[in-house]
Amino acid sequence: MQADDRAARMGPVKAFIILVGVVGAVVAVASLTRQTDATSAPAPTPSIATPDYSLTNAEALARFQELHETLRRASKERSLEIADSILTPDSPLQEVARRDTQQLISDGVLDKSIFETVNVQVVSNTDAEIMVEQRVIIRPHFVKEATGKNVGGNLDVILDVDWTLRRLTDRWLLHDAVVTSREKLK
Repeated sequence: MQADDRAARMGPVKAFIILVGVVGAVVAVASLTRQTDATSAPAPTPSIATPDYSLTNAEALARFQELHETLRRASKERSLEIADSILTPDSPLQEVARRDTQQLISDGVLDKSIFETVNVQVVSNTDAEIMVEQRVIIRPHFVKEATGKNVGGNLDVILDVDWTLRRLTDRWLLHDAVVTSREKLK
């Protein structure tokens, strides 16, 4: 009963102040304990995850189709800028694209050729390079820009082409193309 008598003599304001003090002391002790534990344990090192730019075979085929269509558009529009945007800087195709585009422009000829992919498959796939094998029928068709007159490309051909895609930082680009077989269609 002595504790009750003391609490009654203290009054509600003093009791509240003592309660706040006790709670503050508990929080301070808990905080100091956490700081001591935190300083004694080594801080976790943040892990820097390396982005994964590798492609599944399905993604590689989709990327190849996109790049191939863009390369075709570059020829149809006679645009080196488009070709440069999808070729690696050291690509042997850079010179081919430049030469062919300049020839089309100087001759005043438009490329209206049709490409029909018969088969395409991933041959190898690493995080730095992808090899794609394509069988394609090409129906060449070139016309004079001024007249629309056909100026060549009457024989359809079927080609087997080995394409190399390379990763340049975070982008996959065309690097090379090697024709492994060529057959004229009748």
